[in-house]
Amino acid sequence: MYIIDSREVCRERFLAAASATGKPRGLAWKQCDLQDGLLLARDRATGELLALVGATISFAAIEGGGMEDVEAVGNLRAATAIFSWTGREWTTQGRAVFNLEPREVLERSGIPVGVVTKAEKGQDLFKTIVVRPSIDFGSIEEVIVLHTRKIPNDVVRYTP
Repeated sequence: MYIIDSREVCRERFLAAASATGKPRGLAWKQCDLQDGLLLARDRATGELLALVGATISFAAIEGGGMEDVEAVGNLRAATAIFSWTGREWTTQGRAVFNLEPREVLERSGIPVGVVTKAEKGQDLFKTIVVRPSIDFGSIEEVIVLHTRKIPNDVVRYTP
């Protein structure tokens, strides 16, 4: 991610943008430490190049915000910070996905894990497929294959 921008510049941009969102309510963004490494992804809807970067984030209670007495406010939180490539630099809207590592964000976002290169008849309604992976399958527990063509009526009405 730090192809052009330094880690510090990206961290400052993220912290400033996240602070400006006013979320979470009653908390101020105090610190954000970006991890080494990143995961690159392309948004299928927009074609935008994204960098998913692991982050450790801390907050402070805002006086009068209703969070002053919450003990967990000071806990460090794991998150994934999301950056966009403009063609010249990495920018951010301060979006963080909490409690997920970059790999988990990618897996849950509907981004394809691979391309089916071969499909053979299997048992009942199932097929045996060969997939050319787009990501490391060693970190995936389950894959659901979505068929994008219209499902035939005899399959829709199938009862075991």
